[in-house]
Amino acid sequence: MSALDGVSGYAFYPDPKPILEYLEANRQTVIDRLGEVRGRQVWGAQVNITIFPNLQLLPGLNWFRVYHPKGPTQIEQWTWAMAENDMPEAVKAQILENQCLTFGLAGLFDNDDGDNLTACTEQSRGWRTAQMDVYTNMALGRSGKREGFPGDIASGLVSEHNQRYFYRRWQEHMMAETWAEVPTYNINSLTDEEAEHA
Repeated sequence: MSALDGVSGYAFYPDPKPILEYLEANRQTVIDRLGEVRGRQVWGAQVNITIFPNLQLLPGLNWFRVYHPKGPTQIEQWTWAMAENDMPEAVKAQILENQCLTFGLAGLFDNDDGDNLTACTEQSRGWRTAQMDVYTNMALGRSGKREGFPGDIASGLVSEHNQRYFYRRWQEHMMAETWAEVPTYNINSLTDEEAEHA
């Protein structure tokens, strides 16, 4: 999920002004280094990234996580706050404070998300739920290529696109007899022209 506006990653900050000033002061450097799309649209935007099987990043909210399965119904997560080396110390402190208030141990969002995820697990134990297949069809068929980006990109901000691809990749790993049989591919690779301007 990504807003692609270059600033919304800091929308949850009580006072985003210092960080937004840092972004704008450095945006051209990022564009020169990473290209127009990544420098203007992705850097600073609300971007949710999950890399199979257990790494998650939220640039903007500035944290990354590694999830460690501990057994049935148990998982341990390690979370770090991220800041760029050249950021002013006050901005780095603000990033850490906001990370603690939102997705930290006592963060408002993690508590809310945790309750939802626990409820999903509990509901899957019900008699009626056990009679049905998992339904992850939200926005099914509403994805494809997006100019400037590789991959199969979902339309809109909310869908179950990532869950479908997570289970697809998990199935590919489970079906392979050896590592060599795990498929490698890049759906909708960038064209040469897009790669040149990315």
